[in-house]
Amino acid sequence: MELLNFILLPAQFTYRKMPHTMKHCISWLLFLSISLYTIISDAQEPQKTLSTGKVNIIDADTAIIWQVTRLADRLRFKVPDSSLSLYQIALNKSRVTNYADGMASSLIGIATLFIDRGDLSQSLDILKIAKPYCESSLYKNGYYLINLNIDFAAVYLQKNVMDTAANYYFEALKQFEIKKSTDTSLLLSIYSNLGAMWVDDGQYELAYYYLKKANELGIATKNDKKLVEIYTNLCAVYIGKQLYDTAIYYGKQALAFNQDVGNSYMGAFASFEIGNSYYYKNQPATAIRYYEEALKPGTNIPAYLELNANMSMGEAYYRLKKYDNAEQYYFNVLNISQSTNYSSILIETYNDLDSLYSDTRNYKYALKYKELASMLKDSTLNAEKIHATTQMEVKYRTSEKDRELAQNQLQLTQQRSRLQQKNILLESLLGGVLLLSALGFTIYRGEKRKRRLQLIMMADLMKEQEIDQLKAKLNGEEEERIRIAQELHDGIMVQFSSVKMNLSCVVDRAIDPEEKTAINKIVTQLDNATRELRKSAHNLMPDMLLEEGLSEAVYYFLSELKQGLGIEIDYQHYGELPMMSTEYELMLYRIVQELAQNAIKHSKATQIIVQLNCTENILSLTVEDNGIGFKPGPPQAGGIGIKNIQSRVASLKGTMEINSEQGVGSTIYIELDIHNLQKKL
Repeated sequence: MELLNFILLPAQFTYRKMPHTMKHCISWLLFLSISLYTIISDAQEPQKTLSTGKVNIIDADTAIIWQVTRLADRLRFKVPDSSLSLYQIALNKSRVTNYADGMASSLIGIATLFIDRGDLSQSLDILKIAKPYCESSLYKNGYYLINLNIDFAAVYLQKNVMDTAANYYFEALKQFEIKKSTDTSLLLSIYSNLGAMWVDDGQYELAYYYLKKANELGIATKNDKKLVEIYTNLCAVYIGKQLYDTAIYYGKQALAFNQDVGNSYMGAFASFEIGNSYYYKNQPATAIRYYEEALKPGTNIPAYLELNANMSMGEAYYRLKKYDNAEQYYFNVLNISQSTNYSSILIETYNDLDSLYSDTRNYKYALKYKELASMLKDSTLNAEKIHATTQMEVKYRTSEKDRELAQNQLQLTQQRSRLQQKNILLESLLGGVLLLSALGFTIYRGEKRKRRLQLIMMADLMKEQEIDQLKAKLNGEEEERIRIAQELHDGIMVQFSSVKMNLSCVVDRAIDPEEKTAINKIVTQLDNATRELRKSAHNLMPDMLLEEGLSEAVYYFLSELKQGLGIEIDYQHYGELPMMSTEYELMLYRIVQELAQNAIKHSKATQIIVQLNCTENILSLTVEDNGIGFKPGPPQAGGIGIKNIQSRVASLKGTMEINSEQGVGSTIYIELDIHNLQKKL
């Protein structure tokens, strides 16, 4: 350990003052030093096993994984590129040796780095890969499983999906109790993060409840590092309560504790919140000083903090009417957000630029950013917010269909009544005279009915066999999709991510502008390829379906589908969906996929409406478009897409109706009995 400290301490002491290129040289020297140290340390001293904590002489591979992962943790905020390289070494070594604790530790480390950089989709994919390894890990009474839930919560919190984030935080607390963990630092993280989550949701009393518990525990355990985080979050609570002087007090308390801890990462958070306190106190000039401290060069901060700090700087300069400075920081937000997933920050920045250009009478650009904000806002709107006229139309259609069903039932009852009266009259006239003939006729009719019933039963049996064959075929297709999706997620996606991060490091070290441009072009192409690969994997096996259910999965799929197509896709959902098995939900999801994609590919529509309606015992699916229409044929006619849909509907024992008028559009209506959907496959 002394050897490693001798190598690292001088580098850490002078790192902040070095030029950018020299920092990369130091990163690679650190990397080489680490490799040398892990080999020497393995030969010199016994190690602790990750699973039991007991001192044993263990194999060299496990010792290297342990040392490399721990050092990667320490370098996360100081030299993130080197930290990523170390996690990748540990991950590859753990794969070769089939070491579950090493896989859990390195995958969570990589996911956390992606969270810091704002790549939420990549981090979510990696956390899903890490889940089975964390569940099987015995290290520190569920340490990795608890951290896994905390990281999942952090991703969904930054995606602004509060309910899912809360579920993961409470699952982390539950696992902390189940595993009987004694790691108070881990418990402090959960309490502090819950407080931060409720601050973001505007629930300041709830936030204060958890932060108060965290504060008491932090003081009792003398955990100054966590107290910095807790006081920073308390600062945010009092900003929300508009008690700005109290907020400034807690923010400065955080900075005071951080002087002893020396964590530039948390110091940046505390400075940012103090800046917000002064901004809302109508002291933008003072706020700017603290924002500058948060954005101080050489401090590695998460992407969402960098975005918020730049946007706040822009707003502070805008309030001071220093429009050129404000514009510069707003553009910083736009540049950073290109590689992140923070649409809410982007919308706010577009609105700020709209206001800035309106005030400076540059109306052309004001209109441009107003339209960009509106387009981005429309693409992220909740599908449940629909117009009242559409609701009335759906109610009208439902009542109209109910009225038609009632009329058909009445006609059927009347026909049965007339037939019964005729039979009674006929039997009365012929009963006495032709008793024997009537008896013979009755026997003949009974036999004929019996044969007809036998034929119907045989036909039903054949139909059941066909349905079973369809189900087996569809199940086989889904299993193959799952297998391919897992291979894409677990293999190629991680490799693409690693290549992207390494290329980003090469860009930073490049000096020649043409070389930099060429590498940036490769990174962009790799980003596009990764995005398409992720989209393909999610379409093959929609994770949202397993996590959130059918309605949320359909909404997510349609939202992704309409991006960049120039087609308006409106999703409407009425009634509560019944409890169904995953297989049935997946079949319904595939039907929606096929219908929506058919409408996009063939109809030339500019507007598509997808509606799921659950009333009483009927689940109906309607897909309408305003395209060119087509001439419907018999049920067995049509392309492969329509036949696939008909097969799936048949396997669910449902009905399908196609209405289309050339030049007007098409409507496809599918109706399913909920009782059939609740049966086992």
